[in-house]
Amino acid sequence: MEGHPYLQENYENEKEISEEIGSDRERDQMDVDNSEVNNIPKPRMMKVDDEPSPAKVPAVEMHDPDIPLRAKGSNMRKATNFQKRNMSPAALQKNSMVERMKEQNERLKAELKQLTEKLEEFVQKAKQKKQQKMELKKKGLEDDNDTIKSKKQELTKIQNKIKAYNKEITNMRRQLEGSYNIDKIIGLEDEVKDKERILKELQSENKSLQSVQKEQEKALNGLKQDYALDDKITELNADLKLAKERLRKLQAAQRKEERLLKQQHEQSIVLKERVSKMEQLVQEQKKNNLNMKLNKVNQEVTEDDLKDLQEQVKIIEQEKTLEEKKFKTEISKNGKKIKSLKHEHDLVSLQVKEKDQEYRLNELKIRELKRQLPPKVLKMLEEKEKELMNL
Repeated sequence: MEGHPYLQENYENEKEISEEIGSDRERDQMDVDNSEVNNIPKPRMMKVDDEPSPAKVPAVEMHDPDIPLRAKGSNMRKATNFQKRNMSPAALQKNSMVERMKEQNERLKAELKQLTEKLEEFVQKAKQKKQQKMELKKKGLEDDNDTIKSKKQELTKIQNKIKAYNKEITNMRRQLEGSYNIDKIIGLEDEVKDKERILKELQSENKSLQSVQKEQEKALNGLKQDYALDDKITELNADLKLAKERLRKLQAAQRKEERLLKQQHEQSIVLKERVSKMEQLVQEQKKNNLNMKLNKVNQEVTEDDLKDLQEQVKIIEQEKTLEEKKFKTEISKNGKKIKSLKHEHDLVSLQVKEKDQEYRLNELKIRELKRQLPPKVLKMLEEKEKELMNL
């Protein structure tokens, strides 16, 4: 009987019980063989539930509740005595055999009852013993497992301590070896300083990242609390479009102004050339006038002619100064316009950059929120976005 130890023990107990029952039966058989009925041929063993046949055993009357038991017993005795007197010796012998068999059956029934009771007690005791053994084994195994675990934990702790001590010993040895080398000490100090500097930089970066993270968390919380994300996105898109259109217009106006400035600059250059030519002509005229005057002095030139020439020169110089002032005022006005246009251009470009950054941040936040949203809500949002884009 191989297999589980509990089944093997049960099988052995059942075997012992069956052997005891067999020995009890052999004893009963020996008692029967050594009984008074040695000369009589052996009758068959009757079962507990067997009943004698009506031919062999005389019919027994049922007890009537109206008749008292003593009267009935006396009547039965009289009937049996009467039957015995009328019976032959063979029938009497048979009757005595039947009575003995009945007694034997009753005795066997009583013994069987005792045996069954003993068997039940024995089985219960065996079960209790097995349960106790199993419980003891379980407790012993659990205790063993607990002790083994505790010992393993202690061993691991001791091993870890040994490793730590070995590391400390190696570090101390290295320190002792390196303490005699001044160059190494200086190098290590430099490394320590560099690492401290790197640590400070990393700490500052960490602080900045933490501040950025806090700002992002605040923005995310604000977005989570805000239920009108689609409206905000549309507003931002509209603002972006307006800013881009404004930028294009400003760029176009700036190009026009630059063209006008170029034209004015070219005109100013042309006018300067004309002024220089006029100056040359005036100087030539002055020279010519002087020559003419010299000639006319010889030819008796009048003073009125000289006055007229001087007045003409003054008028020409005044015109020249006026034209120069006009050119300067125009140049200054154009310069101011250019500066204002550049300033507006810079402001618009900054606004566009800010809007782009806001748009990108909002896109990132929307993506993060979309990841958290269920698929049904995402489908609804995508459909709304498509409708807005179509509009």
